[in-house]
Amino acid sequence: LGFQPLAVATMFALNLLYQFWLHTELVPRLGWFDRVFNSPSNHRVHHASNPDYLDCNFGGVTLLFDHVFGTYRPETTPCHYGLTTPEYSYNPLRIVFSEWLHIGRDLYHARHWRERLAYLFASPAWQPKNS
Repeated sequence: LGFQPLAVATMFALNLLYQFWLHTELVPRLGWFDRVFNSPSNHRVHHASNPDYLDCNFGGVTLLFDHVFGTYRPETTPCHYGLTTPEYSYNPLRIVFSEWLHIGRDLYHARHWRERLAYLFASPAWQPKNS
């Protein structure tokens, strides 16, 4: 594609190094850095299952689009990790595809196209009225 293999390998290595430090609880909040860049604090929020933190902090390096689209949340309370609804299977295929099955079931039972669009694009907590 026109990129030198060494340049691609270097970028992969730098990205892996950046991702490595994001996955720690040892680094505290970093002040102004947290508002601009993805930091361990922001990444903890991204992985948290707290209701206030769901669907937040998607930025890989910068948080520009999180600020633009209103998905930025600073870490204000301790993060709780895990699924919002537990998965009771140890079957890896079931674990990987269970949410797709749930979405398909919701789409099948939707009463009209607006509900189908909402199931696909609204918040995961969205439910149709009178359900």
